[in-house]
Amino acid sequence: EDADFVIVRPEGRRRLYSLRPEPFRELSQFVTAYRTIWEGRLDRFAAELDRRRRNKNKKEKRR
Repeated sequence: EDADFVIVRPEGRRRLYSLRPEPFRELSQFVTAYRTIWEGRLDRFAAELDRRRRNKNKKEKRR
C-alpha cells in the first residue's frame, strides 16, 4: 500500500485490494535497464570459470 502498488477499497468490514499496473511497468523498465548490464557481467564470469576449469583439467592430465 505504501509503495503504491495496490488500491485499497473498503467494503463494509472488509478491505478489497487490487494491483495497480503502472508501478509494475516502471519496475519492469528499471529491471530491464540493469538486466543487460548483469547478463554481460555474468556471461564474462561464466566464461572465466570455464577457462579456469579447462586450465585445471589440462594441468591434471599432465601429471
